[in-house]
Order: sequence, then C-alpha cells, then structure tokens
Amino acid sequence: MKLAENIVTFRKNRGLTQAQLAEELNMTSAAVSKWETGAAVPDLDTLIALADYFRVSMDDLLGRTLEKPKVVLFAPEKEVEKVALRVLKDYNYQVLGVGRSLEELEVLLARLKERGEYVDKIIMEMVGSPMTDRVLTKLSDLNNQYECGGLSGGATTSLKKLETNMRTMLEPD
Repeated sequence: MKLAENIVTFRKNRGLTQAQLAEELNMTSAAVSKWETGAAVPDLDTLIALADYFRVSMDDLLGRTLEKPKVVLFAPEKEVEKVALRVLKDYNYQVLGVGRSLEELEVLLARLKERGEYVDKIIMEMVGSPMTDRVLTKLSDLNNQYECGGLSGGATTSLKKLETNMRTMLEPD
C-alpha cells in the first residue's frame, strides 16, 4: 500500500523513529507501526495531521497522483485562445500546443506523434463563426490519423459563453 510506504519514507526523511513520530502526533508506537506495515489505516483526522506534520498534500501522503489530461487546442482567434488556455489551466489540463489554423494543428500533431506523445483530446473552440463541415471533417480526420483520444468543443457567439460552455464541458460528472 502506497500510504504505508509514504509514512515510512516521510518519517525517515525527518530522521524520526516510530516512537518519535507517535509522540509528535499523540499516538502510540504500535499505531504508527501498524500504519507502516499496512495492518491499519489512520483515520481522517490523523491523515490530515500526518500531511500537516510532513508538510505534504493529502494526495502526496496517500500516493495519489493524477495525470493531467494532455490536450491540443485548435483556436483560430487569439482572444479565444487566451480564454480557452485559462479555463484549461483552471481544470488542470496539460496543453501540448495550440493550432491557430488546421495546417498548424496538423504540423503540431505530427511533431507530437514523432516524439511519441499521446494526445488525450483535441479541444476546438471558435467564437462568432460557425464550425463548418470542412473544418469538422478535417478535425475528425486529424483525430483519427494521429490517434488522439477524441474531439470536444464547438463554436459559440461570445467569449463569455465560450468560457461557460468550456467549464460545463470540463466539469467532472
């Protein structure tokens, strides 16, 4: 169990014995020993105290790392790009690049594939002009050709609506 390993690692990094850590947390050495062997799991209050004591996040303490989804953004307009990048950052997406035209996007995807980089999704966003069938077909072809994980996004009438739509799309279920 990753939690047990992390407690051992963080304790040893501090140069503490199990008894010293137990004393710091007002626990018994037996409790610390059980956590470190995986025989028991600390309760929520104790997990919080451990994370605070070691000055790590709960995710780090629990060994829970989330990989950021890797996306490529297709945003022909500069203002759309700015809004989309801000929203993607807010939702912890890793943006591998931005294509302002279909040609730029294709070059970017080819370069990423050459480097062995997998793209989870192509996010396409436009304001003012509708997404034409030609653009949608080309984006779908690029998604398939470069084995990306899918397409999402669309066109809307204002930057405010764009931001609202993106946040709705990215919000976890």
